[in-house]
Amino acid sequence: MIPAYQYNTEDTEILWQWVQRCPVLGHVRFQFPAMRVLCVIAWGEAQQVEGSGTSRGEALCRAALALAHALRQHAREAGREDDIQEEEDPRASRAGCA
Repeated sequence: MIPAYQYNTEDTEILWQWVQRCPVLGHVRFQFPAMRVLCVIAWGEAQQVEGSGTSRGEALCRAALALAHALRQHAREAGREDDIQEEEDPRASRAGCA
């Protein structure tokens, strides 16, 4: 399930839960280049996505959204579009990844 989620500083726990349930998850790491936070999620066979923001929560949100997009693309390329499911979350409409 891919969560339909947008960044909200109070609701990042749902992202952690979703990322941790991903069967293709390798690892999640944070880096701190000047004035930014970078979240890197390794997945599949030597693939990774990144998201950056001004906080860990925002960087995680952007990386999770990039992961969801990459998983959708991977499923399409493998001819498994039926495997893609959207999971609605009532908190999704609160705020964007800004």
